[in-house]
Amino acid sequence: MNTLHISARLRVALKANLGEIVLHAIQSHIYDINTDQFDARANWETLSILELSEMAHRLEAYAHQLETINPLKLEATRLAKAIMTNFTAVYDVAMERLAVQNSYHVAC
Repeated sequence: MNTLHISARLRVALKANLGEIVLHAIQSHIYDINTDQFDARANWETLSILELSEMAHRLEAYAHQLETINPLKLEATRLAKAIMTNFTAVYDVAMERLAVQNSYHVAC
């Protein structure tokens, strides 16, 4: 099982810089991953896919704005990469389904 963790230091920094809503979304996503509830092949709503993308991009932008390489920047970068990987998996499945759906409608 692939588990993700977020340090207390990063939680405080994310809350201060990205806000409580983004922090809760990240923590919820980490919980879903760690409890095997995250499923890229599930039927994701478009809004949920966009939210996952936004979360990954905000976290990545935050990591890049940190001036020096330190444990906080490394952890934020690692977490952003993991969430972006999950977004990519969800997006790929959604595009596959859309392609199949479109080919079905063309055939009819």
